[in-house]
Amino acid sequence: MKFPLLPCSVCLSLSLLGCGRPATVQDCEQIVARITELELKHASVTDPAVVAEEVNKNKQLFHDRAMAQCVGRRVTKSFLHCIDSAQTADQLLGECLE
Repeated sequence: MKFPLLPCSVCLSLSLLGCGRPATVQDCEQIVARITELELKHASVTDPAVVAEEVNKNKQLFHDRAMAQCVGRRVTKSFLHCIDSAQTADQLLGECLE
């Protein structure tokens, strides 16, 4: 079963975050993990083992790109709250990263 990969726009959109504090590796991994979880939820994949495997796979696949385009960018508390509270990947991409 193939799952959708994170769009390149995710990494690029992180450059638009403005003020706040510099994003850490953990922040960037949280974003990748959350989008992956929401995409799997949308695909009705709920098995915790499968979700964990896909999250880890996406973190590895996007590590270099996400770290280059995410770590050090500015993040705010409201941005991180938006990531955590998003109910769909589309909502996260549309509301949090735009």
